[in-house]
Amino acid sequence: MISESELKKYSSTALAFVGDAVFTLAVRARLTSCSLAKSGKLHEESNKYINAVNQSRLLTELEEMLTTAEQEVVRRGRNAYTNNKAKAAGLGEYADSTAYEALLGYLYLSGNENRLNELLGLALKGARV
Repeated sequence: MISESELKKYSSTALAFVGDAVFTLAVRARLTSCSLAKSGKLHEESNKYINAVNQSRLLTELEEMLTTAEQEVVRRGRNAYTNNKAKAAGLGEYADSTAYEALLGYLYLSGNENRLNELLGLALKGARV
C-alpha cells in the first residue's frame, strides 16, 4: 500500500501502466473462470474488453460514482501526454482509456481492494466465453 501523498508523485502514465496490467489480469481471470475454452478463444474474447474504446465507455459509465480523489486521478490521466496511439480509437477515447487505467492503477497501488473490485465487477459483469 502506498500513501496518498506518495501516489500524487506518480505520473499518470505510471499509474496507467499498472492499471493496464490490473485490468488485463482481471479480464483474463474472469474469462478463464467462466470457461474451459482454449487460450486462443480466451484471448479473442479478452480483446473485446481490453481496448481503448471499451475502456473509454467504462469510464463514462463510472464517472458519476467516482470520489473527488478518483476524479482527480481521472483528470490527470486524461491530460497525460503519451507518444502511443490506439489502433482503433480516436484521441478522446485513448485519453479516456489512459484515465481509466490510471484510476485502476491508483486504486491498486493505494491498497483500496474493495473499491478496485467494485469497479472491476461493474466492468466485467456478463463477461463470458
